[in-house]
Amino acid sequence: MQRKNKTRFATLTILVLLLILIILQIFQILGLSLEIRTIKVRNATISTADYISGPTSSNSTLQHLLEKITPTGTPDYGSAARVSYDNVEEGLQILARYAALSLTSDEQQRYDEIANAEETSCKYCCDVTKLAQNCGCSHNIALQGLVKWLIKNTNYSNKEILQEIRKWQTLFFPKPTLQEELRKRNITLEYVGLPSIVGEC
Repeated sequence: MQRKNKTRFATLTILVLLLILIILQIFQILGLSLEIRTIKVRNATISTADYISGPTSSNSTLQHLLEKITPTGTPDYGSAARVSYDNVEEGLQILARYAALSLTSDEQQRYDEIANAEETSCKYCCDVTKLAQNCGCSHNIALQGLVKWLIKNTNYSNKEILQEIRKWQTLFFPKPTLQEELRKRNITLEYVGLPSIVGEC
């Protein structure tokens, strides 16, 4: 009887030790997986060194890229147009009012050329890529107003106006714009601290 008990105890001890070894191996595998993931993030950061300078952590990569693509302060036309990059929702409302501006035939021709360019509208909220498609959401109307106001009140070239559209798109759609920039640079990181849309659609 004692021998059976000893045998059972020995068997149970071996099983417990095996279980502990298996658990330790699982933790080692998980640790290795985490290291590989960290290396991938570091490599992705290093591959963008021509665009982003600074530490190679994922948070700093996101922060540097975010600072690069997000306009701040007041544009040179800001005082006259009463808009600032730092007050996006108010800018959205003000720019939307300018969509009602009347254009001369020459101005309208320029407007049509810009409005029919790709990537000029509210693709992140309404799946529309051109201002000329006129979806009617507040962001699209604001961008129309921006183009009309700049045509009437500045010497901006069409290319410069398109650049301003991109800046306001970044402000209207922070998270999807950042995600698109990350994809362009083959960086697989997720940034959850940004809204998808600023202002009502």
